[in-house]
Amino acid sequence: MGDRVKVTPIRGKTGRIDEVLPRSTELFRPPVANIDQAVIVFAVQSPDPNLTLLDRFLVLAEHANIIPVICLNKADLLSGRRGPEWLKPYRKIGYKTIIASTKLQEGIEELGKYLQVEHLYLPDPRV
Repeated sequence: MGDRVKVTPIRGKTGRIDEVLPRSTELFRPPVANIDQAVIVFAVQSPDPNLTLLDRFLVLAEHANIIPVICLNKADLLSGRRGPEWLKPYRKIGYKTIIASTKLQEGIEELGKYLQVEHLYLPDPRV
């Protein structure tokens, strides 16, 4: 998943893969390649976040030169409308964090800014 390829168009929306290009990044769990960033999503509660698992994902992303973004959903369950205390150390060392709630429509626009596609990898129609 995520491989970049060179394709020769055959007819309509069909084509032939001519070459699989080298991968710039790769994760094995989940199996993805050629990504620049990863949004790691945990609920603020219900269920409570597994910080050991979060740390593991962050280490894997950093090792693969992938920019991690921590996204906490279910912000509507937070009391006081502030982020949880355990999030402060992640922010302090420079991780981008987003607190979102689909129920309250909060944080969705901010998250969207991180998901904007800068490059679209399509076959050259002149080939």
